[in-house]
Amino acid sequence: MAEISDPNRKLGAPQTAPEKVDTSFRRKVEDYFTARIAVAEDLAGDEKNTDISDEYAQMVERYRFYEGDLAELGYPNKKKTIQQNPRMVGEALGSLAGFMRRTNPSNEHNVVGEVAIDRENAALYESSKQVFMDSCAKTFPSVRIPPTHLLDKRMREMEESMLELRTSHLHQLHHNFSEMQNLGMLKQGNPRKLIEKLDYIIHAIGVGIDSTVDMGDLEKETQQELAIVSKTMYELQLLRDSIQGDVYGHEGTGPAEADAIIDTTREQILEEKTLTPAEVTKLFSDPSIKDLEGIKAVVTPEARASILAEILAGIDAKVEQGKGIAAKQPGSAVEARSMAVTLGFGVGGNRKFQFLASIGEGRIVDATKVGAMSIALFLKKYLDYDLQTDKKRRHDLETYTNMIG
Repeated sequence: MAEISDPNRKLGAPQTAPEKVDTSFRRKVEDYFTARIAVAEDLAGDEKNTDISDEYAQMVERYRFYEGDLAELGYPNKKKTIQQNPRMVGEALGSLAGFMRRTNPSNEHNVVGEVAIDRENAALYESSKQVFMDSCAKTFPSVRIPPTHLLDKRMREMEESMLELRTSHLHQLHHNFSEMQNLGMLKQGNPRKLIEKLDYIIHAIGVGIDSTVDMGDLEKETQQELAIVSKTMYELQLLRDSIQGDVYGHEGTGPAEADAIIDTTREQILEEKTLTPAEVTKLFSDPSIKDLEGIKAVVTPEARASILAEILAGIDAKVEQGKGIAAKQPGSAVEARSMAVTLGFGVGGNRKFQFLASIGEGRIVDATKVGAMSIALFLKKYLDYDLQTDKKRRHDLETYTNMIG
């Protein structure tokens, strides 16, 4: 049978296969919002939240709508419709941007100093960012990273676009662009400073978006403006990540990078929030403390933070001692395996460290055994601080001490 020719087909023109449904993207969106819904449902069912359970119930419904809206981007035909009318996903993108700004570990205000919570938030930031960036890539396929010589011009264009918005939280964002100047020179001369500036503006945009989404019952015009600002945030995040890739060799904030950020910010928090070592010693010297309940009463978060800061300062001092030894005897290292040797307390032990270990073990621990304990193990076991992942100290610890050898 003769082949029937297609009169619209050009001779020799390659045939493009129809775009398939992006099931991987749809699954990613579904998994993300399933997790968010589960958290909201747990909060709604908590008897402590009885007075605001309706708010959490409404949150669950909104997450379901957002999931449905973004999942449509996985279908080729519906994706094209959304590209022509991004208002359809404006509020959903805004929700993701809000999660990003509230959990980004690069912002010190998002780090509380409790490792488990900080790591959970960092993981939420990464998953929120991934869904946001993937969704924006489908919604705004024309967005590109502006070339270096056009960065300042592009910032002015963004500022002008914010001025045209009517939603107050979004309109006010134009003020934040006033500091975004000489970016081309910064990219070439001080890219780390440019990353800081971009982090600042991205966070500010996230705050504006988050505040707008919180208004609820958004009109179509507001949803459209959310889409416009989300597009701006997407472009700035692409720029920021590309510069980070050039400087640090990676664009994202994976677990290792998040831990490094959290550790650095955590130490800053410790300096601001802790009691002094003398204050902790006085607090723990109360003769009425004779059992585990008494210990728990005085080992407050502030006291724990002070003890951690004291231990890290002791470790840093030991490293400096090791450097002095290595300078005189190359290849030598200072003895720093035990708590007592590293921190310089007597064989009778130290009450502060004994109290921490006792809480961790659920019983009163012999102070002398705590003194003989590996300092690396003590930190990891009782303060959830792992020297093996401490990028600031690990090289020096391995080179000038035997602490984590």
